[in-house]
Amino acid sequence: MQKLHISRRSLATLRVNGTLPFTRIKNKLFYRKSDVLKILSNNFIMFNIRLITDKASSPEDKDLLLLGSLTVISSCLPGIFGIYDERIVYPNLFLFVSAQASAGKGRLSLCRKLVEPVHHALRERNKIENDEFRRKQSDYLSEKGKSDRERPNEPPLRALFIPANSSATALFQILNDNDGIGLMFETEGDTLAQTFKSEHGNYSDGFRKAFHHEKISYLRRKDREYVELDSPRLSALLSGTPKQVASLIPGAENGLFSRFIFYYMDIIPVWKNVFAGNPDQTSLDMVKTLLRHAAKVFDSLLPDPLETPKLLNQKQQFLDAMPADFSRHDYIAVANQLDIPEKTAEKYIVKFIQNGLINRFARDKYRKC
Repeated sequence: MQKLHISRRSLATLRVNGTLPFTRIKNKLFYRKSDVLKILSNNFIMFNIRLITDKASSPEDKDLLLLGSLTVISSCLPGIFGIYDERIVYPNLFLFVSAQASAGKGRLSLCRKLVEPVHHALRERNKIENDEFRRKQSDYLSEKGKSDRERPNEPPLRALFIPANSSATALFQILNDNDGIGLMFETEGDTLAQTFKSEHGNYSDGFRKAFHHEKISYLRRKDREYVELDSPRLSALLSGTPKQVASLIPGAENGLFSRFIFYYMDIIPVWKNVFAGNPDQTSLDMVKTLLRHAAKVFDSLLPDPLETPKLLNQKQQFLDAMPADFSRHDYIAVANQLDIPEKTAEKYIVKFIQNGLINRFARDKYRKC
């Protein structure tokens, strides 16, 4: 109850409706840490996004804050995934907010503050690891040639925010150092466009691959090391004028066009009295509450290692459900249980035989290898 900040009655409701699984041992109730953290994460998102959008000054401003919040939070949801077209997909989003100058898109900076606790925690962890590395490095150099002590390895560069003007190798390296997780947040979209045009900063292909979590390979020249990013999870939030959109994505045939969510603020800029409103409550005051909640939730979420889920497609499920020895009648019965058409099941069996997964040792007699 203390962890979830709820009453005893509310905790009982979560148990009854199945939201929070539990185990009863000798009149004591036990809950999995992962289940509790999942509820904390969901409550954090719902509460904080509503708190942000309630401060919007117009419908367009509310759209801006909502989309910006969802995008930055999408970079900090370890373990959240779904299945689409038999592939694992993560909630990472690409958003480009387009508007004329002085239209108010600068409010996106408030969304950035939602995940700053995560970035600061990673940087603090990196500082501690660097201090430890320098101490070990000093000991190694002082005993060099006198002992068999191994040279210490430099710690990874831990950070959430990735500058858009990074070189291609730097971008891939920082993603690799942070288990493939990162957030590119730039209020000037042409920063990324200019980077793509440079000699060492054209990582457009890797940027597109990251959206679909496809494997990215690169070579570290320093150590002559070949590195592969198995499942990059990059989120991106950019803003700029319509001309900056055209500079980054010249046309619909560009691969980035289909990957971004585009939101155009079609409003006429008007003069705003920045001294009007409640002087006792600024936007940053509102953000302070969000930061307290974000720090607590992400402090619990980030240390847990992310396990890559195993995806079983229909064909693999069909093979796994088969007994060691079976006949056509048996595999048709299994196919019916999995809603696999009879002809499709027959094609699967032929493929399994060709690939050496099963052996047909007699008429209508099969055995799994």
